Amino acid sequence: MPDPVSAQIRNARLAAGLSQAELADRMNVDPSVVSKLESGKAALSKGMFTSLVMALHSTIRPVDLIRAMGWTVPLGAEANLPPDLADAIVHMNPEGLRLLSVVANSLKQTYPR
Repeated sequence: MPDPVSAQIRNARLAAGLSQAELADRMNVDPSVVSKLESGKAALSKGMFTSLVMALHSTIRPVDLIRAMGWTVPLGAEANLPPDLADAIVHMNPEGLRLLSVVANSLKQTYPR
């Protein structure tokens, strides 16, 4: 039985109407990688996470996938922001995330709870 991450990947791919080969093409990986991800035989790296989310952007919620993987959800969940805003934060480029982190840390120091 697939783990929650594998099931989310497979369900999102099917919802998008893609074959494993088509998803692999969108992610720029070998089709065997998608097969291994969906069967739980391979772990989703942070680099592949980005490719997967970009390829399945309309059928997968990045925040849900991050939580299923046991990773810390960036800012959104920690600050109890609406899921749409948390998703937008996840889609930011690395520089945008770095700047957001700087602002968030500055606010924490200025306005501690």
